[in-house]
Amino acid sequence: MSFRPAARQFFERRGAPTPPLPYDAEVEYLQSQGSQWIDTGYYATGETKIEVIFAGLQTSNKAVFGASNGNSFSGGELALFWNGSLFDPVYPTGSNTSNVLYPRPSYSADTKYTVAFDKSSIVINGSSQSVTGWSTEYAGTRTMYIFATHRQAGAIVPSQMKLYSFKMTNAGSAVIDMIPVRFTNELGVSEGAMYDRVSGALFRNAGTGAFTIGPDK
Repeated sequence: MSFRPAARQFFERRGAPTPPLPYDAEVEYLQSQGSQWIDTGYYATGETKIEVIFAGLQTSNKAVFGASNGNSFSGGELALFWNGSLFDPVYPTGSNTSNVLYPRPSYSADTKYTVAFDKSSIVINGSSQSVTGWSTEYAGTRTMYIFATHRQAGAIVPSQMKLYSFKMTNAGSAVIDMIPVRFTNELGVSEGAMYDRVSGALFRNAGTGAFTIGPDK
């Protein structure tokens, strides 16, 4: 009996099985309590764009994300903070200099924000503001943190906030595309982390304590 071509094509197209995802479920958000943060492992450049969805739970000066080449916001930093009723978007004007964007956009605690920040503009919940003086030659020397900013002293002004997603692109190509998930850790305990859809890796808490895990999607 001859082997039918259709069957042969079916078997020839079968590849290796897709490996299982390294988590149990996607969740709505991860919530930090002020001592948890994520190290993305990625260094920003002048062509980096950051897109984040979050809700801050405080009004005091705290960071959504950030990394500095120095020891302060003015030392070559790309970051987003809130401070009272205003945001402080910080962008690099050189590898060792940076500015706060003015006028500062409005901020309210317990409000969900969708933000896109790059060399040309910052867009917050659909409202756009132009950026001038951003250095496209900027090269970050510290990795980007989420829930805090990364400076010489480590994780600075870690926040209490809910994180729904975090994405970084470089010259239009995605380098990080993180979503919140829960997984069972080596102790058999459910733990919250960010799953990167680009690398397929889990990014766990680099601080102390544990993230509060939002409801399953």
